[in-house]
Amino acid sequence: MFESWVAMEKFYFKELWIIIAIVSFILFTIIPMIFYLNKRKPQLIVGSCAVIVAVLGIYIYFEYSKYSDLIQRTVYTSPAMRSYGKDIFVDIVYLPGEKRAYMESYLKNSFEKIGLYDAYEEKENIEFFGKNDHYYFLKVRDEFLLTRADNVQFKKVDNPYRIGTYFKLKDPKFEDIGFYEKSKVYFDKYIVPEEMKDLKVDKKYEDISSYKTRTVGTWIIP
Repeated sequence: MFESWVAMEKFYFKELWIIIAIVSFILFTIIPMIFYLNKRKPQLIVGSCAVIVAVLGIYIYFEYSKYSDLIQRTVYTSPAMRSYGKDIFVDIVYLPGEKRAYMESYLKNSFEKIGLYDAYEEKENIEFFGKNDHYYFLKVRDEFLLTRADNVQFKKVDNPYRIGTYFKLKDPKFEDIGFYEKSKVYFDKYIVPEEMKDLKVDKKYEDISSYKTRTVGTWIIP
């Protein structure tokens, strides 16, 4: 996979555009000659150029077909996944603010779809205080939080905890081209014992709890 990815980037961000520039130059050059095709020299030049354009076009077609799946995956790269970006002929240096914004964004889907990472489950114990008419209340590390019902799942477990997903590179060679070895942990669910399903929250927890976005105890939340 690593070798294919490197070859894809070389083709898609360099070779392809060099070939497009060459073909554009050839076409721009031979267009005036079309009006003189009744003469031998223009015929030879136009014919030779047509062969060159055809060969280059075939090369682009087959190379793009070979790497099309990887090319489509490039849309999932971001500052949360790689230390620099790729563009035509250049590497893009991310600004600190841009990098921080992506690092705090919920990008679980991108790590899943790019296909370069394996997913692993992470668990962490929490405290659960119950619910009111609108929210569930809990404590994660030192933070008192309230959360929506769709973030909570009741199961036959002994203690409440939260589960998340983090990602690690399948091939460590990708670190050589700027990919990070491990992602942040992306929150999935709060898991709570079934017997606590109807527990009503004490008002003191309602007063001190807040709704958090982006991060909760270093985990990224939707």
